[in-house]
Amino acid sequence: MTPVRADLRLVIRDGSRLALAWQARIQGEDVYAGRPAGSRGEVMRLSYHASGVTHFHLEGRRLPPGGPSPAPRDVQGWERIAAWSVGPLIWGYKLKADSHRRVNLIVDSDIALIPIESWEVTLVAAERGRPDVLEAVLEHYRSRELLIAHLVAECAHVTVVGVLWTMSVETWNAAHAQIAARPKPGPLRMAFLREREDFVATHRTCGGFESGFANGLTWMACTTCGVRVERAPVADDA
Repeated sequence: MTPVRADLRLVIRDGSRLALAWQARIQGEDVYAGRPAGSRGEVMRLSYHASGVTHFHLEGRRLPPGGPSPAPRDVQGWERIAAWSVGPLIWGYKLKADSHRRVNLIVDSDIALIPIESWEVTLVAAERGRPDVLEAVLEHYRSRELLIAHLVAECAHVTVVGVLWTMSVETWNAAHAQIAARPKPGPLRMAFLREREDFVATHRTCGGFESGFANGLTWMACTTCGVRVERAPVADDA
């Protein structure tokens, strides 16, 4: 028997131009989602399997399994599985018509005052057959930020939801005011930022970059290569 399949596609429209921003495919009890492939291949694709195991695929490389998630058919209420930024977009997408298994959602680029680069798509697994749960998902984003639109596939084992949202204008203005108030980075801070940029550039294809602050030290690490760098914190104006 051929597994049941459904396709969700989020398309951004700017005048006569179209760009495919995000897509999800439900194949049997597995979910595959992410941004479309660019010139360097897959940007960041997620596979969420019937067992609950998740994998990310970065530029053609499969990364180690992510944190544990409930199996799709065992979801109670709803679970946030992963999220992606919308930009940068590749214009020139040729739209394929809706069908019995393909659903397109076309969103105009000027629908929100916040730039597209700050829009986000979140993949949610929700308990099937529960419209109240779906409404709870949407209300979660409505109440905290700005809900732009959503896509839904009601499958035999789970409801798959793609939520397009961004920060509210108030949050956006507050964030920019905070950034503007920061002192100009001094030479030590600039050296620290360059080191971080170089570290990320070196290990971005590994897919294991992490960073944090512990025991009075800032740290960067690549969990794939096992490399870890620790530094004393540097003030913004140092």
